[in-house]
Amino acid sequence: MSPHQTIDSTSEKTNSFEPKKLAMPLEVVQVLYGEGQSHWLKEAVMAYKEIPGNIPQLTMALKAVATQNASFTSALLTAVMTEYAKPPSNILKELSQLIIEML
Repeated sequence: MSPHQTIDSTSEKTNSFEPKKLAMPLEVVQVLYGEGQSHWLKEAVMAYKEIPGNIPQLTMALKAVATQNASFTSALLTAVMTEYAKPPSNILKELSQLIIEML
């Protein structure tokens, strides 16, 4: 009896599936990169502070935008570090997780 295999090891294929990138609506671009960026980032980081546990959808969205734009990454890190400096310290775990996810 042989162990169960899902892929034949003799003919291993690499999966080059790459999801389609969606066009970002103009309103979203304005929120993420425009004048309201700092306010939106403050609210997003506050969500980590107020909601216990991970917020996977928010983390994925922030990571996706941060990898596409260096100024957004800098603004996001500034917002996170600003919240780091404020008490209470029980939220540091969630904020640390966000930083690790971005890295």
